[in-house]
Amino acid sequence: MAGSLHKAHALHQSTYTGLLNTVKEGWIKKRAVSAPEILKNWKSRFITVRSDCIEWRAGPRDFKLGSMPLTPQTTVSLVGDNKLSVKQGSATLVLEVEDAAECSAWCAAITDVANGKLQAVSGADAAAIFDEDADSETTEARLLAEENPTAGAP
Repeated sequence: MAGSLHKAHALHQSTYTGLLNTVKEGWIKKRAVSAPEILKNWKSRFITVRSDCIEWRAGPRDFKLGSMPLTPQTTVSLVGDNKLSVKQGSATLVLEVEDAAECSAWCAAITDVANGKLQAVSGADAAAIFDEDADSETTEARLLAEENPTAGAP
């Protein structure tokens, strides 16, 4: 069951949510940015990469707790197999994901935004994305049903 739930979560994690400037989002462990070094801890945060910044929240619909602009001066580097470091000026954001493949995907999304390769989506492109999002939700529901066929039974 965990495998399909992970697949369903991965499908939903990268989908667009109706905000046209969302590039990638999902739950990630984030290391404290502004705390003194001795107090830096890890918390699970909902991270959103937008067309000009990266933001973090306690949950998908919660208020923004913080953000970091993504510019050509931003550097992104891998730290081990499943961590990445995002540096902008004197601020460093360290994120921990589940595996190396996911780490590479987040690294690529952040790097592409910082280098100006990804822009806000609009018009017909947005409609196509929302159609894909609906397909992802259908696929997610199907994967969950396959793992637990009696869940919907009376």
